[in-house]
Amino acid sequence: WHAASLFLHFSCSFLVFLLIIRFGAEKWSAMAGALLFLVHGSRPEAVFWTGAQFDLWATLFFLIAFLAFDSWLRDGLRPSAAVCFAALLCAFMSKESAYVAPLAFLFSPSLIHRKWRERWMRTAPVFLLAAVCFCYRWVILGGIGGYRDSVQRPFIFSIGWRTLKGLTTRLGAILTFPINWSKPIE
Repeated sequence: WHAASLFLHFSCSFLVFLLIIRFGAEKWSAMAGALLFLVHGSRPEAVFWTGAQFDLWATLFFLIAFLAFDSWLRDGLRPSAAVCFAALLCAFMSKESAYVAPLAFLFSPSLIHRKWRERWMRTAPVFLLAAVCFCYRWVILGGIGGYRDSVQRPFIFSIGWRTLKGLTTRLGAILTFPINWSKPIE
């Protein structure tokens, strides 16, 4: 399982390299970005904890979909559209974090200089697929993620002060300085 997780993480790093190249960066810049993605420790549990492998699968499928979407836009290849939607479906079914895809596609570098109407028309099928998959997951899992709190409400509705503090102060610190602050630095 650990070897599979490492292979998935290296594959995602390679796809990040291809994505950066696709959007016009030099090879050395793309290499630096892919290496940063590879070694940055903001979410090590996705690689080292086998129960978090869903994050790796969602990332892999999202990156494949993003590359295929860009190929579809630039080259007009229909097989790229099929790959894009198949990968997106897999990403949406892997992890909820993949639902950022419609917005990422809407603000894709390939679409950023086009008029809003064309951008919406190009990404409308992605938004539709996301909505259908979201509704399916909601029905099957009984809410977002399927997790319940102590009174059986969907866990997403249990947002309190600790959640807000974690999202505002701690997340930025962890993403900037991925150090385990609970242990002394030696």
